[in-house]
Amino acid sequence: MLRPEDLERFRARLLDERMKILKDMEKLVRDSNELGKDGTMDIGDEASDLSNRQLLLSLNEADRKKLMEIDEALERIEEGTYGICEECGEPISIKRLEVKPTAIYCVECKSRLEKFEKREMAI
Repeated sequence: MLRPEDLERFRARLLDERMKILKDMEKLVRDSNELGKDGTMDIGDEASDLSNRQLLLSLNEADRKKLMEIDEALERIEEGTYGICEECGEPISIKRLEVKPTAIYCVECKSRLEKFEKREMAI
């Protein structure tokens, strides 16, 4: 079980990561809005602009997913279930949480689930 000081440390880390993602997303939106604003676009510029916007949108989707994971982890801290594997109910090691503070599975269950997914994809 995680100690209160561990929970507070993870909460602070998650909140910091959340703020960083939000700031990065704001910058991406500003940058995306600035693409092609010089008023002189030829067909190559338009294609490049479209490609850049698609890249920014895909990065934005990854950030949204990460934000959702962070928010869910913060919610688990509030509920008192942070650091508990959602598969087996056992504690997730602090080492795993250090590497991936949004983890919902212990190493053993995550490994087992990944093996199962690989088998399902092979079928």
